[in-house]
Amino acid sequence: MSMPSFHYRATSYKGEVVQGTLTGVSVDDVAEQLQAQKLIPLQIGDGSKRAGLALGWRSQKASLSEINTFTQEFATMLQAGLPLEKTLRLLATVNESGQVRAALEDTVERIRSGSTLGDAFAAQKGIFSPFYISLIRSGEASGALNTVLTHLAAYLERSKWLRDTLISALIYPVILASVALASVLLLLTFVVPQFEQLFEGMEQLLPLSTRITIAAGDWVRDYGWIAALAAAAGVVLGWHALKVSASFRYHCHRLVARLPMIGPLTVKVETARFCRMLSILLSNGVALLKALQIARDTQRSEVMRAGLAQVSTDVSQGRRLAEAISDQALFPPLAEQMIAVGEESGELENMLEKVANWYDSDIQSHLKRALSMLEPLLILVLGAVIAWVVISILLAMLSVNELAF
Repeated sequence: MSMPSFHYRATSYKGEVVQGTLTGVSVDDVAEQLQAQKLIPLQIGDGSKRAGLALGWRSQKASLSEINTFTQEFATMLQAGLPLEKTLRLLATVNESGQVRAALEDTVERIRSGSTLGDAFAAQKGIFSPFYISLIRSGEASGALNTVLTHLAAYLERSKWLRDTLISALIYPVILASVALASVLLLLTFVVPQFEQLFEGMEQLLPLSTRITIAAGDWVRDYGWIAALAAAAGVVLGWHALKVSASFRYHCHRLVARLPMIGPLTVKVETARFCRMLSILLSNGVALLKALQIARDTQRSEVMRAGLAQVSTDVSQGRRLAEAISDQALFPPLAEQMIAVGEESGELENMLEKVANWYDSDIQSHLKRALSMLEPLLILVLGAVIAWVVISILLAMLSVNELAF
């Protein structure tokens, strides 16, 4: 059996871009072959789909995985000793997105004009986050840009893993809920009306469950489309309000944080994100106050952002970080205690990373437990609704037969 062929693009240590085809067991195998030839792999694919080492953005806004790939390739090429300007030009050459290619070329021109890499990246709107740019600036200032890029790639990979885990976990419940809703609507709008004609004129003699089922079917047929339009309008208006109103977001996020099961999960997600970002920032030489500001700006919860703003104020006035966080009651007690221990021992960065790792694992366990309860619950609800409709119709038919005799 012949091995598959992979098309590749790579660069030599002199900065020359080469491309061709190699056979191998996998993408990793081809990458090792290229490295043995003293080539730096930029893109490896089988011709029909882009493989794991492919570089480039497919849309105007770069996704998390695409930024992660870019960061890994950027770090690899710098570690190979290529100059910064030549590295950026090579990355622009292999990129298929015209917008991103223009952004990287603009970055090169800004660097030629005396701009720093961090400032040049900051000028490329919609590509790099404030967190990303701040770390790039700290790496430039400390002379450890390669190390910073490695930390960034690890963080982005962790974030992508958490997001993919959440999406994968929710796929089956969402499909099950959709099937359940569609089945109930089908019963009420098509099945029940067929039997309703048999009971015409005998509504008062029918069992209560049958009358309720028929009334529900009538309501869905007559007003269901109005309810659907109202729900869609509510979703659109709510989404718009979340985007434009910080006050509305704050109240929504505070409500979500108080919900059973969902609330504790969101708090853990925000805790893990904050601790990991703060750990990376502090480990790469960013001052505590600046790191707090960056970590605060990257939080999605307005409740967390408001609390961290007060934490920053308290720390600027000389209070200890652990005390300021404890006063705001933002994080679970365990996280607050571990942050306090890390601050007292002088190992705050390492302790923050441990907190983030702990809650990442706990989130995954929490999701598994929640979904193990949700899936059978959805099945039971669907079965109960269908059983209600069927039994209502059977009881009505039995009642009609009794009256007939």
